[in-house]
Amino acid sequence: MFSVETSHLTRPEQIAACGAALDVVRERADRLQIDVPWDHAASWPEEVVEAASVFAPRRRDYECSGWIAPISQRQWLAFRALAPYAFSSDVWTADMRLLADVNDEGSSITVHVESDDLSRLREAVAPAYVVELKR
Repeated sequence: MFSVETSHLTRPEQIAACGAALDVVRERADRLQIDVPWDHAASWPEEVVEAASVFAPRRRDYECSGWIAPISQRQWLAFRALAPYAFSSDVWTADMRLLADVNDEGSSITVHVESDDLSRLREAVAPAYVVELKR
């Protein structure tokens, strides 16, 4: 399990690192869930507002997608766009192994990769740091 450290990055760099980290686990992703903090939407770019509407209609200040499986390409792209703005989002394998979670508007990113994907993760998220988390 690895943390993608982005605290030293600009906000656009954090958003890019989040999407890149998610792309590393995409081929193993089977299901996802994400919250939609609509009460923060006024500060979101239009494409993030559109992504959020894929998961929850704008009825209340806060919505949750619930489990989405299987994941369509449209849903994946929306998830990738919204995750850096959500409070909690995660993606899992078919046998319910956590692949990645993005929390606190993209400031906390944890990725579960095998050793053969570690160099790919490091390269994808640079200039963010990848730090192994001890169990």
